[in-house]
Amino acid sequence: METVKRVAKTGAKTRGDLLIMAEDYLAEIGKKEYFPQIKEKMQEYGYPLDSKEINVMSWYPMAMEISFIFSLVEVLNWGEKEITKLGRDFTRISFIEKIVAKYLLSPQVTFEKANEIWRKHMDTGELESVELNEIEKYAIFRLKNFDIHPIYCQFLCGMLESFCDIVTKSKENLCRETKCTFRGADWHEFLITWK
Repeated sequence: METVKRVAKTGAKTRGDLLIMAEDYLAEIGKKEYFPQIKEKMQEYGYPLDSKEINVMSWYPMAMEISFIFSLVEVLNWGEKEITKLGRDFTRISFIEKIVAKYLLSPQVTFEKANEIWRKHMDTGELESVELNEIEKYAIFRLKNFDIHPIYCQFLCGMLESFCDIVTKSKENLCRETKCTFRGADWHEFLITWK
């Protein structure tokens, strides 16, 4: 509850694409019967969810999105693995991410436009492109001014892995958060590798 309140105070916003797909995603993974419990848990966090009233392109409080993720963790007993998969799946089926995919022409173009792509989904934080090595097959991104919760870092790892799928056409990739503000760093840093 404290994290949701802290995030709410920041005024950070995100698009409605994760929220609008909540019920359908649970149905896709065979967990639709838990949707009422997840909605109830979100209500407890102060963010009632009515998927029919969510607009994919509208901005919603980041606290609402994190309350959805926390609700998944609590109701379904999810850990890092499941939240990373949620990030991967979200990128695969999100309407906004399909629009963003037009930028993903090559690793170099994606690398150069990383913050522009980030801004299509989030109104806070700065995603910096640090290093791209297409020969050794890795990229490093730095995320500043974005302190939500460690579980959200796992969600972002999943998203970055899925983007890597699209850009490199490799299904064997991995994102690791090598620096995190919740572990004492000044920013988040993500290392993405592929084969």
